[in-house]
Amino acid sequence: MLGGCALQGVALQDTTSTTSCGAGPHRGPRGRRPNAAPADRDVVAFGALPLPAFPRETRRGCGAGPHREDRGFTLVEVVIVIAIAALVFQLVVGNMGAMIPARAMDSVAGQLVAKMDWLRSEARLQGKTYKLELDLTGQRYRYAVPATDRLASVESVEETFGSTWFSLGEHVRLAGCAVSGGRRFTEGIFPVVFDEKGFTADQAIFLVHAEDQEMVWTIQIRGLTGQSETLRSFDGTYHTLERLEEGNF
Repeated sequence: MLGGCALQGVALQDTTSTTSCGAGPHRGPRGRRPNAAPADRDVVAFGALPLPAFPRETRRGCGAGPHREDRGFTLVEVVIVIAIAALVFQLVVGNMGAMIPARAMDSVAGQLVAKMDWLRSEARLQGKTYKLELDLTGQRYRYAVPATDRLASVESVEETFGSTWFSLGEHVRLAGCAVSGGRRFTEGIFPVVFDEKGFTADQAIFLVHAEDQEMVWTIQIRGLTGQSETLRSFDGTYHTLERLEEGNF
């Protein structure tokens, strides 16, 4: 009986020493903290818990060197980007230098063509003569429409009313006008007349750029068909009209 108790006491003592190992200062008569769980239960419980999920940046930065996405641009990369940007800028500026004068010429030519189309249409609708007057000396133009008929004694007098003059701008000049098969006029007032049926003579209007005389825009007017075509030239060519014969129809 005593032997069994002695063995039991030894086993109890071993268990107590195992429990108190690394558990800090002893508390209580047997070196255990009150209500403390055995050490092996603590280990099992801790091992069953999942590991905390640290952020990616924290795990990547633990003992690791700098990554590529964390660093800035190198000097070589900056120089390459600046060189490409300078090349693109030169190409854009060079093209714009040629486009801006052409746009000014297209704008004036478009205004004249639109005005002539309107005058031709009004001449047909009203059954009267309308005309576009080009001042080759003063570098301006205007349209002239017939005023309302009024009685003077026993005759009907038809007057022509001229609108205000329109400027061509500072970059575009009237270089002259020419009738098909005739000479080119370079000064004075040149009228483009549309009769009561909307017909006019085959003629051409020449525009040049003030800073570049090689840029010549030719507005060709076909009197019978009523079509207007703008021909662009960058070598100073004036596209005159040839006289149309009956065989051309």
